[in-house]
Amino acid sequence: MKLIPGQTPTRLALFGGVLISAILAQMLPTLLTGIAASELIKKLAEIFSETVSDVFKGLVANDMGELAKRLENQDTTNHDLAKATGAAISLVLSNLAETQDLDTQFKKNLKQLAEVAATQWLQVSQPTEDEDVSLEISETELLKLMSRKAEDFKQVRAFDRETWQEIVSALAAAKNTQLSFNRISLVASKLHTTFPQAFREILKLDAEQGGKAYAAMSLNWMGEITALASQKANFSQEEITSIQTYLEAIVKGENQKQQEIFCNLIREVESGFAAVIEQAK
Repeated sequence: MKLIPGQTPTRLALFGGVLISAILAQMLPTLLTGIAASELIKKLAEIFSETVSDVFKGLVANDMGELAKRLENQDTTNHDLAKATGAAISLVLSNLAETQDLDTQFKKNLKQLAEVAATQWLQVSQPTEDEDVSLEISETELLKLMSRKAEDFKQVRAFDRETWQEIVSALAAAKNTQLSFNRISLVASKLHTTFPQAFREILKLDAEQGGKAYAAMSLNWMGEITALASQKANFSQEEITSIQTYLEAIVKGENQKQQEIFCNLIREVESGFAAVIEQAK
């Protein structure tokens, strides 16, 4: 099976982590003020609400290597982030296959690639062990990433078209599907412009079903982001431990009400997927 080359799988996973973080960073103050939160947790939530945007931008700008390490540690068992990445790619390909002006064979090929992305992504993508991984996200892009509005988020792009061409070629090879360069380029262009929105849409769809697939992953990742942000904000170890313990209880389902609040917050975030699809027509 042809694998996606170089650092691309790791960068994709890390980009997915950043997409999740951009949503969760805004939710953290709300999630930390639930009915089960102690006074200390609520006090820390107030601090986060004032600094969360700056802290998050600082993490992405200066601590990408540390984020990548924490991401790798979190996703080694269930590979939920990788699965979400494959599901988002599959969503883009499936949607493209519904385009009316494409010929029947190409639509069939797109559906085959969508199936590979959804079911074989872990086999096609093998993260590199290279620690020096960079995404080079500008501050302007970060502001768009953190927006809950579809109008802003629909402008977010993922990687360049050449990177997506490598990914599409690997998916096609996994299914022994023959695609011309022009068609590979067409699919790559679509992924370039709609993958971030599709990734958000996958999280929203899961939240609408109670967060069965990705809520635990998201909350675990929120715990990692919170711990790193807390360290940068010079919180005491006691404060950091209190936040992590509180979030872990939500992950384990010990605080069902807060899990429901989390899923409701995810549902409220506009993915922008419908907007970019409509814009492409």
